[in-house]
Amino acid sequence: MKTLVARLTPISPAAVAVIALRGPQAWTMLQTHWRPNAGSNVLAVDRIRFGFWVSQSGDTSESIVICATSDLRYEIHCHGGQAAADRILNDLVRQGANVADPMELQFEESPWEESLSDDPQVMLAKAWLLQARTERTASILLDQARGAWKKAIDSIDEHRRLGRTDLAESELLKLESRRALGQHLVQPWVVAITGSPNVGKSSLLNRWLGYDRAIVHDTPGTTRDLLREVVSFDGWPIELIDTAGIRSTTNAIENAGIEAARNCFESADLILELVAPDLPRESLFLPPTKTILVCTKSDLNRPWPIASEEWESATVVSAMQGTGLAELTEALLKRLIPSSWEPGVAVPLSLPDGTLGSPFA
Repeated sequence: MKTLVARLTPISPAAVAVIALRGPQAWTMLQTHWRPNAGSNVLAVDRIRFGFWVSQSGDTSESIVICATSDLRYEIHCHGGQAAADRILNDLVRQGANVADPMELQFEESPWEESLSDDPQVMLAKAWLLQARTERTASILLDQARGAWKKAIDSIDEHRRLGRTDLAESELLKLESRRALGQHLVQPWVVAITGSPNVGKSSLLNRWLGYDRAIVHDTPGTTRDLLREVVSFDGWPIELIDTAGIRSTTNAIENAGIEAARNCFESADLILELVAPDLPRESLFLPPTKTILVCTKSDLNRPWPIASEEWESATVVSAMQGTGLAELTEALLKRLIPSSWEPGVAVPLSLPDGTLGSPFA
């Protein structure tokens, strides 16, 4: 039996990084490097201890929190920067630990894990748990890892076996309605923000983020690149893309930005078309099935250049005053998130292209 080590948290910088170590030599390896800040070096299962990580040269290099999750498995919590985690990983590898796929060390042995380990949906849920961006998406993935998917499939098979085809079809349709949800538990939904120059695209992005991510200026063509930021709306990960203002121009660089914006519309899950009362509206020919009309600059108290029949589906906002943003966020989520979702239900997992995959493949 080998002693395995893996970093469970993503490589990207964070407050805390978590490293798991499991195997017959795990405790011996830890004794070489771990020094408690007080008391004995006894590690009771499921009790955390504070201390220091001592490098191979004998230098006290990192403050850590350590926990024995079983007699053979330990977790080391250190500073979330890559250098700190790499230092600990390298020290353990030098002692003979084998770097493993994080999936191998994510869970303790348990009856439900043993019985479901061959199910590809369960394995994918376990892999994606390490990449979940929010508590809500992590809870959905944990439900799938614990058998929500298998339970739903077994129920459908039972309906079919007993001739209850209507019930089987109904449950299949419910699963299908959650397909988009299952495709975005790790990779966020993509929402493109578009419109004429100066309609308030960058102002809306900055207001949502809470800081000035995009430059706001009354000169047309200020935004030329695609500015991407991932946010969490009610626990759902959303990637907002601020695009170049759409207009006719002879500027080659600005035209390149406009072309990038149009290409972005094709892959986006949702498009916000912004229309301002003080500017003409460009003909963008956006697909109505995935477009929300947003009337900006409501603080100007002027009419918008939209047809009367569009008012029913439009959302009115003012990025300057912060009004209407809650309503816009609600409308956005209503278009993206299946209304049939609730905790504990089965969700089919796949990548946005419809294939199964793992972030560790």
